Amino acid sequence: MHKSVLIVDDDPGIRETFAEALMLAGYSVRTAANGKTALDLLATLEPPGLILLDMMMPIMNGEEFRKHQLADPVLSTIPVVVITAAQDAEQKARKLGAEAGLAKPIQFDNLSAVARKFCGHTSGLSDGAPDEG
Repeated sequence: MHKSVLIVDDDPGIRETFAEALMLAGYSVRTAANGKTALDLLATLEPPGLILLDMMMPIMNGEEFRKHQLADPVLSTIPVVVITAAQDAEQKARKLGAEAGLAKPIQFDNLSAVARKFCGHTSGLSDGAPDEG
């Protein structure tokens, strides 16, 4: 099981907060500010165990990213959890064929539970520094 998470969100505060929380929980984390940057990053990395995907982003939004991801045989197997400010997060996730949806603001316990479900348990602190994208 991959113990890494890719966070795709245009809000730097959210990326940093999620990355810090997940690194403290022992996960390796990479970040991207939009779907295009995320696809470019995924082309160079071993596939993560989970992608946390915001829906509303400039350049390439979550829905466009998901179309590209599903069209790629390697990337299509990576679980995606939609993160959105909309209250219908689960409905948006189902529409995109994602594994789950979380409505912002996201509680640390919910974030950790999602990471554990798709990436497994960790033993604590990670040295996986986030990328800036």
